Amino acid sequence: EYHLKDEVMVEGVYAPAQAQRGQSAAVRVVLSATTPAAGTLFLKRDGQPVPLSTGGSGLAVHRWDWTLQRAEEAGPGGPAASGAGAGAAPSNGSSFGHVHRRYICVELLDVPLPDRGVTRFEAIFEPARGYQTLPGNSSAEGFTLVHGRGKVLFVNHVAGASGAILPTVLRERGLDLDVIPAEAFPGKLASLLNYDAVVFQNVPAEAITPAQQTMLARYVNDLGGGFVMIGGPDSFGAGAWAHTPVDRILPVECEIPSQTILPSGALVIVLDRSGSMGEQQAGVEKMQIANEAAVQAVSTLFPQDLVGVIAFDTEPRWIVNLTQVRNPTRIFKMIRSIQPGGGTNMYPALEEAYRALAKLGPEDAAVRHVIVLTDGLSQPGPFYQVLGQMARAGITLSTVGVGDDVDGKLLADLAQMGGGNYYPVQDPRRLPQIFIKEARTIRKNLLKEKPFTPTLQATGSPVMVGIHSVPDLKGLVLTGPKNDPRVYMPMVGPEGEPLFAHWQVGLGRAAAFTSDATNRWAVDWLRKSVYADFWARVVREVSRPPASRAYDLSAQVEGGRVHLRLDATGNSAAGGGPAAGGAEGGYLNFLRVGGSVLTPDGKLESVQLQQTGPGVYEGEVPAQASGNYIASLAIQGGDARGGPGMGGAQFVFGGVTKPRGRELRIFDSNLANIEEVAAITGGRVLDPAHARSADLFTRSGMTEARSLRPLWRPLLVLL
Repeated sequence: EYHLKDEVMVEGVYAPAQAQRGQSAAVRVVLSATTPAAGTLFLKRDGQPVPLSTGGSGLAVHRWDWTLQRAEEAGPGGPAASGAGAGAAPSNGSSFGHVHRRYICVELLDVPLPDRGVTRFEAIFEPARGYQTLPGNSSAEGFTLVHGRGKVLFVNHVAGASGAILPTVLRERGLDLDVIPAEAFPGKLASLLNYDAVVFQNVPAEAITPAQQTMLARYVNDLGGGFVMIGGPDSFGAGAWAHTPVDRILPVECEIPSQTILPSGALVIVLDRSGSMGEQQAGVEKMQIANEAAVQAVSTLFPQDLVGVIAFDTEPRWIVNLTQVRNPTRIFKMIRSIQPGGGTNMYPALEEAYRALAKLGPEDAAVRHVIVLTDGLSQPGPFYQVLGQMARAGITLSTVGVGDDVDGKLLADLAQMGGGNYYPVQDPRRLPQIFIKEARTIRKNLLKEKPFTPTLQATGSPVMVGIHSVPDLKGLVLTGPKNDPRVYMPMVGPEGEPLFAHWQVGLGRAAAFTSDATNRWAVDWLRKSVYADFWARVVREVSRPPASRAYDLSAQVEGGRVHLRLDATGNSAAGGGPAAGGAEGGYLNFLRVGGSVLTPDGKLESVQLQQTGPGVYEGEVPAQASGNYIASLAIQGGDARGGPGMGGAQFVFGGVTKPRGRELRIFDSNLANIEEVAAITGGRVLDPAHARSADLFTRSGMTEARSLRPLWRPLLVLL
C-alpha cells in the first residue's frame, strides 16, 4: 500500500492536430498533484523556449492556488481549475482505485506557429522546494501539423556572391527558401519534414556526417521528400560522394565506369604507429581512430585508383603495397591490423612514399597525393630534400598533426612545399572528416573544365517542356549513367556524359545537374531567361506535393502499437462531388497506401495499410517509446485522384503522442482490486511489512495429495 505525497505531474500537452499557416495554437498543459503546489512551467516549441510572459527572459514563474477536485471530476466537461484557461483536463480517473482527492491545473497557452511542418511541444514543470516528481512525470509532449506554403532547404557550399545567384533567382520565381551552410544541416529527421525539397550546391561529402547522409536518403526514399544535387569542384565523385547513401538515391553514378577516365589517381597514406598512438582519446586508441580514418578515405576511391599504406615507427613498413582498389575489404582488414609501438622516424616513410609514386607515369596516375599523420616529434632527416623531389615529380603532400607534441612548424612547412594542407588536430575524432577531404584530391581528374554545348535528348521529361536549346557550359563533373528505366536524362555532355537527370526513387524524387549554377561554369546561362525557368522547374518537379485534405488519417496508441486508420471517400477526394472513377457508394477502394512512421527516437518504421472496409485502410507499427509518432503516407492507384508529381500519388500526414508509462502516473495503490482478487480465489491479502505474521510456511490444514500411475511400462523397459 502506498500513497505519494507532495507529488507534481505533467499529465499531458494537448495541441490541435493540424493548423494552417499564420495561425497560433491553443496549447493546453494539464498538471496534477497530490497537494497544493507551486513551481515553474517551461514550454518548448521545437526545442526552443516559448515566452509565457512579458519581460525578462519571458519564462513565467506560475504560482497557482490549486483548486481541490476529485479525480473522477477532472474530465471533459468537468470544472476547470482556478486560474486556468479555457478547457478542462482530460479524464484520468481510472488510474485511481479508491476515491482519492488530487489537485488539477489546466494552463491554456496561445503559441505562435511556424509557416509549415511538424511543430513539437514539450512542457516541463520544475516544482518549488518541498515538492517532487517521479522520473518521467515532470514533462510531456505534443505536436501540431502546420499546413502551409511549400519550403525548400538550400544547402550552399559556394562562397561569396556566386553562391547567392541561384537562391536569389529561385526566390524571385516564388519559391520559399531557407539558405544554410553545409555545417548547419539538420541532425534530426523531424527537422527535414518541414521542407518539401533539399538542394545541395557544390556540397562535399565530408561536410555531411554519415548519419546525416543516411537521414537524407530516408527523407527522400521513405518520406517522399525531394533532392537536387548541383555540381561544382566539390560535388558528386569529386566531392567523395561515391558509395554513400546519397549516391544510391541520385539518378547518376558518382563512381564512373573504368573505361570513362584513364589514367586514375594514386594515394599513399603514411601513418605514425609509435607507442604514443596507443593513448586513449574518448575511450578509443588514437591508432584505432587513425586506422578507421584511413579506411574511410580508401572507401571513397574507385576500383581503378591506386592506394598504398605505410606505417612507421623507427622504421617504415608497407602495410598495403601500391595497388588498385579492386578488393577494398582486404585492404580495410590490413589497415585495421596496424598496432602502435616504437619510436617516431617520419623521413624514411616519406622517402618510401616518394619512390613508389615517382615510378608512376602520367599514363598510370594523373594525380598523385600523400597524406602523412603523426602525433609526435620525429627524428631529424633531409625532409626538404625529399619534398623538393616530390614537387618536381608533381606529387602533392598534406600533413596531419595530432596533439600538442608535434613539430607544427615542420608539418606546416612540408604541407606548404608539397602543395597541400596542414591540419593541426586536438580531437582525433576529426580525422575521418580530414582524410575523406584529402582523398578527394585525387578526384581532380573528374573535373572536365572546357566549354561545350549541351545535347538535348527527347525523353519526355516534364522539366524540359518548351525548352529546345540551352546555352553553353564551361565544365562539369564526370559521372556515370544509372542503368534504370525510371531515369530521365534529357541533357548530356559533349561525349554523352550525364549532365541533367532526374527520377523517382521510393516515395520521393531526386535530380542531378553535374555542371554548376554559378558564374564559374554557367556564366552564359546567367544571361538567359532559361536559367530561371529551368531551375524553378527542377526544384518544383522534385518537391513533395502538398498534403492532401481529401483523406482523413487518424492514429491512436493501443497495446504498445500505433494504429493508423485512413478514411477515403469519393466525396472528400473529389472536393464534395461524386465518387471518382470506380468508387462506389462514395468510397475510394483498392488504393495502395504505404509510407513510414517517424518514432520519438528518430527512427522510421515502414507501414502498409490494408483495406478493411469500404474506403477504410488500417495498419500498425510498434510503439515502445513514449513521445510523438508522425506518419507520412503516400496514396496511389485504385480510385485515387492523382495529385501533382510523384506519379499521381497524394500525401497525407498525421500522428499521435504516446504518454509516458501509466504506472508512473498512479498516486495511490489500488487495494480494492487486490482484495477482490483474493476474495474470488479464496486467498489472503498479505502485508509485506509483516511477513512473519503471514505464516507462509505453516503446514496446518494441509491435506495429503496422492496420485496413481501404472509403472509396468518403464519397469519393462528397465528389465
